[in-house]
Amino acid sequence: EAVGSKRKAPPQTSKNATTHSVFFAAMVMRATEILDEPASAREHNLSRKALRIRALADFYYSQAAALHHLSSAETLLTLPELVKSASFKSVAPGIEHAVLSGVTGLRCGPIRANVLRVDPLVRKLSCCDVRSTEMQERLKEPDCYAVSGGFFLFSEAPILEPSKRTDPVGLLVTDGAVVNPPIFNRGSLVDYGVWGGESVVKVKEMSSEYWTFTVEGCDEPTKRTVSWHNPPNGPPGGDTSLFSRAYGLRSPAPWKNHVALTVVGTQLVSMSHSASDIPLAGAVIICPEFTASCPCTLSWKGPSPIVSAMAGGPMLNPVIDKSSEEFALTAPPVTFSQDETFDQNLLPRMACGVTPEGAVVFLAVDGRDMSAPGVTLHILGDLMRALGCENSVNMDGGSSKRAIIGGKVVDTTSEGVVGGSEKGASNVRP
Repeated sequence: EAVGSKRKAPPQTSKNATTHSVFFAAMVMRATEILDEPASAREHNLSRKALRIRALADFYYSQAAALHHLSSAETLLTLPELVKSASFKSVAPGIEHAVLSGVTGLRCGPIRANVLRVDPLVRKLSCCDVRSTEMQERLKEPDCYAVSGGFFLFSEAPILEPSKRTDPVGLLVTDGAVVNPPIFNRGSLVDYGVWGGESVVKVKEMSSEYWTFTVEGCDEPTKRTVSWHNPPNGPPGGDTSLFSRAYGLRSPAPWKNHVALTVVGTQLVSMSHSASDIPLAGAVIICPEFTASCPCTLSWKGPSPIVSAMAGGPMLNPVIDKSSEEFALTAPPVTFSQDETFDQNLLPRMACGVTPEGAVVFLAVDGRDMSAPGVTLHILGDLMRALGCENSVNMDGGSSKRAIIGGKVVDTTSEGVVGGSEKGASNVRP
C-alpha cells in the first residue's frame, strides 16, 4: 500500500502494521543514503548503485515475506524434518528427484526447493557452456537433466574489453578440455573420472597454482607452470605468477627478463613489459619471457587429469570463508565481494555437494517469491548438510538458478519479485 498500490489492503494487526511501517521506512532511508552517496572508487557508474538498490529491495521484500509466514504458520519444521518429509523418486537411471516444501522455524520461513541426487557411476556428469543455440535446444530434449552452475559476467559494471558479458567466471572444464582456467581460488565441483571402479567427484577449493599453459602453434618453447596465485607482495623473481581482480585493478610490473601476459579464458590477448590492467574475469600472468604473436590460444592443463569441472563459491561446508576464496575488491561476482547485508539476504540459491557414499547432490532453492523468499548462504549450507553432504559449494543462484528434468524446468524462475497469491498481485520488480 505504501508504494502506491490501489488494491485494498488486507486486514492487519497492530503489530503487523508497525512492522510494515518500520520496514518501509528503513528501506526508504537506506535507499536515500545509497543514492546520495558521492561517487567513489567503488562506484564505477550508476549501474553499481542500481545493483545496491536491487539488493536492498531483495532484502526487505524477503524479510517481510519470511516474517509473514513465521507469524502465521501452524507447524514449523527443522531442516532435518524438512528433508525427511520429502520423497525421492527415480526419474531416470542414476537420477533421483525430490521437492522440499515447508515452513521452517529458521528466520527464512518457508523453503521450496528441488533436489537432484545423481550416481556418477551410472550417469556421466558434464559441465557445459550453454550459450550456443545448439546447447539451448539440447536443454529442451526429454533425456536432458540439468542444473545451472558457475558464475558468469552479467551485471558487473563496467565490463570492458577484453572481457565480455556472459564470459564464465572461474574454472570450467568440459569433457577434459579446459574452457576457462581457475583464475580465482574458488570452491569447485571437480569430476576426476573413474579410478579403480570408483567414481571420484570432489567439491574443493581450486586455484591456478601448479597449472601449466603453452602457446598453441608457437615454435619457441612456451610451457609455463603457475607457481604463485595472487602473491600479495608481487611476483617472486624467476617464477610464474598469476594476478586476478582479487589482487587489484593492475598487475605489478614484470621482473627483468619477464613479461606480463593479459589472458582471458584460453586467449592470450597481449604481452607487455610494464604493469597491465587486469581483465574483469581474466588475469595478468607474469612469467619468464618468450615471443608470441597476439592474440593467440593458450592450452591449459591441471596438475591432475580432470574430466569435468565448474567453479562456484564460496564453500558452504565445512565453513564459509569468502575472503579465502577471493570474493574481494572488484572480483566478480560483486554480489558476494561487496555484500552489504553480510549474508542476511534471502535469495534464490543453487548448491552442489557430495555424500560420503559418493552421490552428487544438486539443490535449487526458489526465492523472490512471497511463498518462498529464499535462504542465506549459511542456511543453504545447513540444508546441504541435512541432505547428507559433508562438503558442498554454493553455485550461481538468483535469476540464474535453474533445474531441468526431462527437458522441462521444474523450479520457479525468479527474474522478478513475485507478489502474493491474492487477486491482482503481480511481479513488483523486473
